[in-house]
Amino acid sequence: MRQTIRAYLLLPNPGTEAVTLRLGPTVRPGSRLQATDLLGRVMHELVSVQPSSEQNLSVSNWPPGVYLFHLQTGAGSQVLKFIKAAQ
Repeated sequence: MRQTIRAYLLLPNPGTEAVTLRLGPTVRPGSRLQATDLLGRVMHELVSVQPSSEQNLSVSNWPPGVYLFHLQTGAGSQVLKFIKAAQ
């Protein structure tokens, strides 16, 4: 059975140009992070994220709307909602 983990933050939220992913120490090497729109289309994917790190992701070319960031680790999963605001 999978459990929900608190492993990362998205800042700023809502955002217009870029988002910073702050990954916590509970993220295991090799974890997978995927950003999708509400139709399930993959907007961005990181296959092997590292614990206690930051990733900056440009969202300037994404249409305004709601997106889901899915983090999957060996310990569980977490989904965060991100709002891409109009510029």
